[in-house]
Amino acid sequence: MTKSEGQSICNREVKFNPSRSTFNNELYELWQCNQTSEFIQKIKYKLVNSLQELFRDIFPYAGLYIIGSTLSEYESSYILQKICDIFQHGEYFRHVKLVKKTFPILRFFDLLTSMTCNIYLNEAVTIRNTYLMRFYSECDHRLPILINIIKYWASKYNLKQRIHYSFNGYCLTLMCIYYLQIAILPSPIVPRFNEIISINKFDKNIDIRKLNLFDTIDLAKIWISINVNVEVDDLFIGFLKFYAIDFDFPNNVISIRTGRKMNKRELINEIDRNNRYVVIEEPLIGTNVASGISTDKIYQELIEIFRTTYNKISSTHRLISL
Repeated sequence: MTKSEGQSICNREVKFNPSRSTFNNELYELWQCNQTSEFIQKIKYKLVNSLQELFRDIFPYAGLYIIGSTLSEYESSYILQKICDIFQHGEYFRHVKLVKKTFPILRFFDLLTSMTCNIYLNEAVTIRNTYLMRFYSECDHRLPILINIIKYWASKYNLKQRIHYSFNGYCLTLMCIYYLQIAILPSPIVPRFNEIISINKFDKNIDIRKLNLFDTIDLAKIWISINVNVEVDDLFIGFLKFYAIDFDFPNNVISIRTGRKMNKRELINEIDRNNRYVVIEEPLIGTNVASGISTDKIYQELIEIFRTTYNKISSTHRLISL
């Protein structure tokens, strides 16, 4: 599985709209600027095709997928080391190294496409998550724009580094989806995972080779959002307020699976039930993707960042105030 830098969820064109607020247009323009061009997308798939050709001789039954987030698999280290040894003797690969963190990553720079690429092994859950996140992005055009500004805000505040690498883009994406499920009245903007799990494509036991990202466009048509008039700038401010003031982190769970107010006492895992900080439920396997937030200092810093940003944005309504 590969993850190339700068990948976007989808690629829709948006234009300046004089009827929108200045802040709202700023958010749309930011999202447009961060879109991956068709040219870059073609280069990425060219790289994937080249890697598939290379792997076909080494691992004839292996599949290669572009993913948007990663989990861990301890057993992958040995095989990735073998691939690393092969890449180091390759004509078009540079800076090849095996990064041994929580999970092993093979990282290299491809000279033909000028792209840095990470390769992970046996990440079936992550492939399913990529499919699920793509589905959600197709449910409502505001979601990818909102996630884009949230990640932009997180990067401006160095959120990942300041929270000691315990809070990544996937955490923020799940928080965003949950907010759109539970906090927008009179009805959710995106569906609860439990409402769509009956669709065969979201069965956690389905063969990942049957998952096609383009199928999500048709699947998303089953969902019709009623709250079509709420603008992205209001959603962003509401997102900040929800987690700065409204959400009860010590007692409740962020769960896009249920999409409702959920107390930690309902969890099966005893560690998560007793967690005094942040629990963000992974929708497919139920783990806490924010388990690294485990001290008062880290937790308080996270909440303070939300509150500070909310106070700024709610008073200025300008992107520059981030």
